[in-house]
Amino acid sequence: MLGFNKITYLKLEIINLLEKQTNYISSLNLTEELQLSSQSTIKKICQELQFDIQNLYEPDQFEMIINQRHGIKFIRQEHIGNLKLIEFIISNDLAYEIIQELCLKRTVNTTQFCLEKHVSLSQLRRKIKTINQSFNQINLHISIATNMKITGEEFQIRTLFFGILFFVHRKITNMNWISNTFEYRKQTQKIFDYLELNINNAYLEIIAIAYFINSNSIINNYNLGEAINNNPYFKKVIIKEKPKFLSHWSDSEWKFMILSIFIFDPSITESIINLDSLNEMIIPSNASKWLKAFENEFTVINEKQKKLIYFHFYKHLVSKQILEIDDFILKLLHQFDYEFIKKSYPLYLNKFNRAWQVFNNDADSYFLTDYFKSECLILSFTLLPPQTYFPEVKLYLYTEHAAPLNAYIEEQIKTYFSNRFYLEFVQNQNIAQIVITTEGSLNLHTLSKTPVVAIGLNVLKKDLDKIEKQLITIVENTFDTAKIK
Repeated sequence: MLGFNKITYLKLEIINLLEKQTNYISSLNLTEELQLSSQSTIKKICQELQFDIQNLYEPDQFEMIINQRHGIKFIRQEHIGNLKLIEFIISNDLAYEIIQELCLKRTVNTTQFCLEKHVSLSQLRRKIKTINQSFNQINLHISIATNMKITGEEFQIRTLFFGILFFVHRKITNMNWISNTFEYRKQTQKIFDYLELNINNAYLEIIAIAYFINSNSIINNYNLGEAINNNPYFKKVIIKEKPKFLSHWSDSEWKFMILSIFIFDPSITESIINLDSLNEMIIPSNASKWLKAFENEFTVINEKQKKLIYFHFYKHLVSKQILEIDDFILKLLHQFDYEFIKKSYPLYLNKFNRAWQVFNNDADSYFLTDYFKSECLILSFTLLPPQTYFPEVKLYLYTEHAAPLNAYIEEQIKTYFSNRFYLEFVQNQNIAQIVITTEGSLNLHTLSKTPVVAIGLNVLKKDLDKIEKQLITIVENTFDTAKIK
């Protein structure tokens, strides 16, 4: 995507994998996880990552351990994030440096760029050729001679700039090459006040990037023109009138700002953007298909929830108009642990997957990416909490303790699994699906197929793990293909 180096991708994937690990992982296992053939390549990249971390963080903040015996592991303080590392890796990729310079200045002296970035002219030409292959999808092109120059619709250049800056930096104050970021944040806050939107500081930092791009373009006389208004997905959208303090902005520039706000959180923009005029377009058609599949599998939802679905579908289409980003990059931007969802909410996920399969058979292709599927799953959690479909499992506790201690043991077990299962302790062992006992040898008769879990007097983590294993088996065998009502 956009000509980024393969090593950049690998570094980001390694970071992603190591962040999920609680124990050491060997370079061999890391190589297998990444489906690569060269273990030596992984070792080399890990050494580079270790060097980067040492230069970016204090040892007590973030450390990458590479141990020949144990393997590789991140040790990071809870209050320290990895954004600085990711930002450093991507911003040092030649593709980013080219795009960032050209979007900022539109024309850059080739010789000066090569000297500043320590690259040869032939290397620069090869990289631009690779970038242009991605740019073909968004009708942009970089030419190179005495100067490098980016050409194409101004709207596409601005939206590319916004997408790439957010992808790398996430907030305007991380962009140390911009002077007076405070002023851009201040002006962005004025816009939010005018729109009567309550937003947090993180959201303000993101949208201030769009304000900076508009301001830089206006100062340098890069005319946005009517491209945004001629786009079939944007021209019919009705937005709130432009404020007087932005009288020097064109209507197109104001719409660019509103759409930038919209794509990051459609739910807060209902008062400033009206999609009613899009009824005859393709977006409601696909949204309606998903809505039908969702309601058939789950439950009927109200009008407000339906509107939220429409907004998210339109957001996805707007995002794709702004910047084509592949699924891998989107997953890095939007961390989503599918395995955790599968383990924690198996019944809910089964129902969602059935709904998605129906949608997949009839929807347009640009809505059928892994990233958008995860977006729809997250939206489903908002519409209908997964607790609604927690599996119900009956347990029987056999001990020789007094009732108060039994109640305490039951409560420990129920509390531990409360975010994944509805557990009911029954008095009749014959209807139980799992029998739990504190006895060394079980002195009661159980049904032949009823699993028995022996635990200690104190319920330890290893006891809970044994119970969890049986609970998962029960769910897989009982509910996997069931139609949950």
